[in-house]
Amino acid sequence: KLNRNTSDLVSDIYDGILYKKQQCNSLSLNMNCDGLPIFKSGVSLWPIQLVLNELPPKLRKRNIILAGLWFGPTKPSMFTFLKPFAEEMQNLAENGIKWKIGDEVITTKVFLSLCALDSVARCQVSNMKQFNGEYGCGLCLNKGERVQKGKGHVRIYNHNDVTEQKRTDEQLRSH
Repeated sequence: KLNRNTSDLVSDIYDGILYKKQQCNSLSLNMNCDGLPIFKSGVSLWPIQLVLNELPPKLRKRNIILAGLWFGPTKPSMFTFLKPFAEEMQNLAENGIKWKIGDEVITTKVFLSLCALDSVARCQVSNMKQFNGEYGCGLCLNKGERVQKGKGHVRIYNHNDVTEQKRTDEQLRSH
């Protein structure tokens, strides 16, 4: 049996430093968005799913919030699909939800804590080149190199030979 000091151990989002700094009377959400092929029809389904962090971990999985849904023959335009969601999340963070207990009106602000995306969806949601394209790394300005693999090609980002420049926030938004 290991004797550990668990005071610094993070086992859930509510153990983290940023979560602990969160405002009193606020709620936080985790977001997931990814495309799902529907059978072999060529139609895709893109749900925006939210999980309320303040629920106990076992209840989170049983209480997923469907906040948006794209259904169509093509992948969604993320500007069109995510704009209403982003605007509502900004409104909830700034103005919150007002509710009453007896005569007392309480305002609860709602924040998006994190967004979990796979490498393909992350490129689309952040409007960046795909991870296997030139300058496809979201963290640095490494162009990458196209190399042959089997009968095709892949792009590699050799971080050992390149002193890549980290992307600044301004560059990330510009690119």
